[in-house]
Amino acid sequence: MRILKDKTVYQGAVFKVKDQVIDLENQHQSIDRQSVMTSDSITIALVNEAHQVLIVNEFRAPIASFSWSLPAGRVNSNEDPAVTAQRELAEETGYLIESEFLHSVDRISLSNGILSEFSNIYLARLVAGHYQLVDQNFDQDEDIRNRKWVSIDDALTQTDGAASHVALLYLKLM
Repeated sequence: MRILKDKTVYQGAVFKVKDQVIDLENQHQSIDRQSVMTSDSITIALVNEAHQVLIVNEFRAPIASFSWSLPAGRVNSNEDPAVTAQRELAEETGYLIESEFLHSVDRISLSNGILSEFSNIYLARLVAGHYQLVDQNFDQDEDIRNRKWVSIDDALTQTDGAASHVALLYLKLM
């Protein structure tokens, strides 16, 4: 298998689309594919001392609606995903936690048949004396209307998105 053609046909602010021609050597033919190329993301399950998880209600343009999810965000170019996780958690929730209470548990493909993005899954714990409350600092394109603490089971039924569900299932295993 090898890529014969790899041409960017669209370049946007968040992703680009490539037209590709792939040689399927075992089929003696080539196929045309489009691939969406984008930076990786992070998803954070923040748990408080009552073992509740924080979910946020954010506008999601692809579904033209607000959706409950775990805090998440894009990994900036040359940024360590752990730094992204700490930054995004503070921006979206106002909780700046010390790095030793933030743990990477997985890196999952969201749809590797079409999308280059991997989501880095983090679990974070609020431990008294090891976090600060800071001003939320939304990105220009973010609209987060609400946040709430819920049980892990309630978060599983109220949130959308594979990365949120993977993070929540990790919490259930702990």
